[in-house]
Amino acid sequence: MDRRLRHAAQLYCFFIFGVFLVVAPWSLIWDHMVVSISPSGLAGVLRTGWVRGAASGLGVLDLLLALQQVGLLAPRIREG
Repeated sequence: MDRRLRHAAQLYCFFIFGVFLVVAPWSLIWDHMVVSISPSGLAGVLRTGWVRGAASGLGVLDLLLALQQVGLLAPRIREG
């Protein structure tokens, strides 16, 4: 696979996953998924602000990785 294409695919994945992790813990989707998938004892923990904040923090890290990929991809695009 071309190196530029690989970096573009990584950029896309990091960006989408990062946005999802930043937004999802604070949405109703998170509550519905936590109730339906996790055991009852774990559902209470997954609803806490600490866990939601940690998930959002991972999302921010993913977005930072996406920005890093943009930095790696931009010079290669200019080179042709």
